[in-house]
Amino acid sequence: MKKVLISFVLALLPVLESGASVKIGSLYYNLEASNRTAEVAPFQEDKYEGDITIPAEISYQGTTYRVTAVAESAFWDCGGLTSIVLPAGLESIGPSAFLACTKLTSLKIPASVINIGDLAFCFEGALTSIVVDERNPVYDSRNRCNALIKTATNTLITGCVNTIIPGTVTSLADNAFEGCVLLKNITIPSSVKRIGRAAFGTCVKLESISIPNGVEQIGGHAFEYCQSLKQLQIPEGVKVIEEYLCMYSESLESVTIPSTATTVENGPFPGNVKDIYCFAAVPPRSTWGYTITIQPYEEIDGQFVFPATLHVPAASVEAYKTCSDGWQEFKSIIPLTSEETGIQERALGSGQSAEWYSVDGQTITGRPTSNGIFIRKGADGTVKKYYMNRK
Repeated sequence: MKKVLISFVLALLPVLESGASVKIGSLYYNLEASNRTAEVAPFQEDKYEGDITIPAEISYQGTTYRVTAVAESAFWDCGGLTSIVLPAGLESIGPSAFLACTKLTSLKIPASVINIGDLAFCFEGALTSIVVDERNPVYDSRNRCNALIKTATNTLITGCVNTIIPGTVTSLADNAFEGCVLLKNITIPSSVKRIGRAAFGTCVKLESISIPNGVEQIGGHAFEYCQSLKQLQIPEGVKVIEEYLCMYSESLESVTIPSTATTVENGPFPGNVKDIYCFAAVPPRSTWGYTITIQPYEEIDGQFVFPATLHVPAASVEAYKTCSDGWQEFKSIIPLTSEETGIQERALGSGQSAEWYSVDGQTITGRPTSNGIFIRKGADGTVKKYYMNRK
């Protein structure tokens, strides 16, 4: 009888089911009994809102748990969240943990946080301040830059409207500034080699961006939905123009493609673009078999063409007109002018001994052996651009 009574009493006690979360205060938690740790779990009813302080410890049924994590998507789309205080001892912030918390204005990362998932702080439209504790061994916000940087790789993970990208950063991560709707202009330092996918996607007020020649890769969708951007100059050194680079950027009027470009993937430019300046001597192609597409098409004399003017090296006009990769479908294909190219002379493979450089500043041993635009420094110190065309 005694055993039956004990079993009956135990059955009445609240039991935490596997995978279930419990509400303590205003937050839900997933509890791990084996090591007495807890993670902040996604809301189950009303979204989290207001000013929230996550405690360092919680107590449940007489047991104390250390709060060490914020679960994946825990605060996702909590547009009413106005501030968050993360506790000392927090170790992990899951993917999309604070995605689209559009009223969050400041972010402070404790020294204990050693793992931050993808898109953890993405589309934070009001974010103006990002500070990482100086003792953090994995992340930093060096030089008071208002950015979240992964120290070991010098990769900027999350930026905001007040970010000044340090000259020690070598990469902008995927989605680094995505959804930063207050950002109007930004300068990328010459130390940066890679701009990640959708890095500036949906920066709807972005009016200007300075990209240095040191950048070698720009990911797809990088400037998609940048609806205030009027000009985009892709720097020399970039070889691949990835897909949907600046689609839906409705104010974009001109795009400059460098002479180093060999590949242009599908749908990189919006239909409203008026001029594309392509300095590549050989028409870039697509690795995926797509053709260069700009929409909407315009019908002229029964033919559908891209409603833009394509400016290319004079010696390459015919190559663009007769290629089969989509370039031939531009409304107008005309030669670049000397003012646009900055070329003072045209070399055909002869000349005095001199120092030769690629347009992105790389030294060339001997004389250039391929077609394209090159820089020549003469013995008298003069510097000129040359267009090499060896037929």
